[in-house]
Parts: sequence; C-alpha cells; structure tokens
Amino acid sequence: MAQASMLIPPNPQFFDNNGNPLASGTLYFYDPGTSNPKSVYSDSSGAVPIGTQITLDSAGRGKIWLVGYYKVVCKDSLGTTVWTEDNVSSAFSPATSAAVVMNQWSSQALAFTFIGPTQFSVPGDQSTVFLVGSRIKATVTAGTITGAITGVSVGGGPIITTITVQWDLSQALDAGLSAVWTGLLSIP
Repeated sequence: MAQASMLIPPNPQFFDNNGNPLASGTLYFYDPGTSNPKSVYSDSSGAVPIGTQITLDSAGRGKIWLVGYYKVVCKDSLGTTVWTEDNVSSAFSPATSAAVVMNQWSSQALAFTFIGPTQFSVPGDQSTVFLVGSRIKATVTAGTITGAITGVSVGGGPIITTITVQWDLSQALDAGLSAVWTGLLSIP
C-alpha cells in the first residue's frame, strides 16, 4: 500500500478568476502529462480511493490526499476550465520518475496592473489569493523574477487589491508585467 500525502495546504480553498471561492467547482486528476484519470485518496494511508474528480464544497474547499504526481484540471460549476497544472504533488510524495519535478506554482489568471518596482494591483478583493509571506513569481520584460509578498491592501471603487513584493536579488517589476504565479509552498 502506498503512503499518501495531503494536497498543500491542508483543506485547500480554490478560487475563480475573480477571486471568489470556487463553489461547487470540480478538480479532475490525471497521470502527469496525460489525459489518463488518476485516483486521489480520502486519507494519508492511500488505501481508500475517492475517485479521479472531486467536487468542491460551497466554500471552494476539498480534502484531497495524493500519491505521487498529477495533472490537475480545475473547472467552475458550469464546467469552464479555470486552470490546468501538470506535475502537481504534495511536498512529501515520491516522484514517479527522475524526470518529474514538482511544480510549486499556481498561475493567477487575472488582469495585472504595474504600479512600481515593488507593487502591482489586480481587480477585486484578492486578499485570500495573495497572502503576506507567500512566495511569488512574475514575468517582466527581463524575464522571470521571484520574491516574497510583504503587503496586501484592498480598497477603492471599483475594489482592487494592491500587492507589495520584496523581490529576490535586487530584481524589480516593470511595465512588461505579463504573468504572476503564487507559491503553493511557503519558505520560512
């Protein structure tokens, strides 16, 4: 029997592209890089499979235990794909092959507005997506940069969320900001 580990973070909450909880959304699980369904489990023993798709509750949450690596497709309650990630696992799952590497990043499909070298904003209240202390990755004119979120503020009319980041290695945002990912893992 395989040892399973929980999808990080415990009892994760998923959101739509507007930052609202993905009520009654569905997660589909596949073998990495394929469309072959792969089971997830009800607890850490990895003994009780609960299927290859999970419907989230009204808060967009689901308790899911993984064995190895997966391709995950997240859809809203109408069946529209919100995001797809490959090679997803928890921090403790064994690799299925030496070529598989854990993807710790979750792509954020939002409209990003460059404010300055350490700040950008997104529409709506995204304070549950962008958390102080979380790792962040962004694509800018010079390439990909990484850092840690140091501040999040919500306000205005219409409501926007402003994210402040301390970038690694003297990196900085620029007007070429085109993509942002949040870290699934926190680094102390």
